[in-house]
Amino acid sequence: MAKQRLSRRELERLLYDASEVLNSVLEDCFPTTPEGVAAEEERQRREGPIELPESLRDASKVLERIQSMKESTQCEHIIVEDDCGSAVCGKCDKDFGWYCQISTKHVCEYENDEWCIHCGAPEERQ
Repeated sequence: MAKQRLSRRELERLLYDASEVLNSVLEDCFPTTPEGVAAEEERQRREGPIELPESLRDASKVLERIQSMKESTQCEHIIVEDDCGSAVCGKCDKDFGWYCQISTKHVCEYENDEWCIHCGAPEERQ
């Protein structure tokens, strides 16, 4: 099968269509209404948790990759600290996690424990 180069508009449409399908499937698996949540909790008590099929996990990975490709071409992020201490892009408002004054990326990073490797702040915050 030959590789096909997609235009930006085609890529955005593909991403939108794929995310709509994935969201529909996930909403069936993980309801959000109080009645649906209660019914799902009862089903899980009887049958155990739902294991997403490998194809859905793969589809989710593909969507994340397409989304990151799309985002990387749209915005050269400028990380700023918001009122809550989060690191967000000043241009597109994408949230990158906790803001770090010490890191050159201005984002807290964690390895093997729950404390930022730069500033020492905890990953879980009030």
